[in-house]
Amino acid sequence: MRSIAVIIPYFGKWPSWADVFFHSCAMNDTVDFFFFTDCPMPMFADGVKNLHFNRVSFGRYCEMVSQKLDLNFFPDNTYKLCDIRPFYGIIHGDILDDFDFWGFGDLDLVWGDIRSFYTDDILEEFDILSTHADRISGHLALFRNLPDYNTAALKIPNWRSLLEDKKHYAMDEQHFTLLFYPEAKWLWKIHKYIYLRLKYEDEWYLYSRFLKRVNALIGIKKRRLFFVEQNTTPWFTDEMVKDETIRQQWRWRYNNEKVYDFKRDKELIYLHFLCLKKYWKENFMHINELKKSVMISLDGLYETN
Repeated sequence: MRSIAVIIPYFGKWPSWADVFFHSCAMNDTVDFFFFTDCPMPMFADGVKNLHFNRVSFGRYCEMVSQKLDLNFFPDNTYKLCDIRPFYGIIHGDILDDFDFWGFGDLDLVWGDIRSFYTDDILEEFDILSTHADRISGHLALFRNLPDYNTAALKIPNWRSLLEDKKHYAMDEQHFTLLFYPEAKWLWKIHKYIYLRLKYEDEWYLYSRFLKRVNALIGIKKRRLFFVEQNTTPWFTDEMVKDETIRQQWRWRYNNEKVYDFKRDKELIYLHFLCLKKYWKENFMHINELKKSVMISLDGLYETN
């Protein structure tokens, strides 16, 4: 089985859904998660073999990044950390020797069964895996642990000045993507000027169907890129959220190692809370309540049969 290391720096305070997140990490026991954090050890995570916690302050972590990349990386906020993700092969090379793949991920999600989507056959055939069809996905992307990929980010134009600038540049999803998939530049424009103007609830689904044909036409498999849209990130407007029919349609279930999407009648590799979380109240369950299934909706997370 191909080994996988997912690296997640996180500073401040664990989110209110952290217990469910860490439970879903532990259920993926053949994937190793490395956290660099100043947060306290989660009670549930203590002793779980595939969860590794490196206690470090935000300032000290930025010092380490600066030393590894020979620059001055001292951002004003933690969101800027997304820009260093393409450089993890250099920054965290010391922990990657025993792994076939390294990657980055988010904490505002719940994992499904990662291995059922990224099988050994897929990991044998492809070198870069993304859950989006037109870009490297910041919430989960995997890279074969080879020098060509570990140091590829050094080819990003002006990478040093972009990292030293305190502004966030989405280097993980944009600049890094263009190194391997330059066609994305015009695909993003097609999405912006055509699909977004459709004002359709599921415009991303239509766009993804278009991308599937495009990727087959340009032959990204020959580049060993597994860019397959997994529909992990539901998107809502305030108007949509006011519609009770829509609120009832968009529901998910997390049950141990699986995440199920009721609207699309399919299993997901993970559910990303990017848009959901802004509508939630602070009333989340803790791991000692996680005895059955967890239902996830625009109202939050709650236990169910």
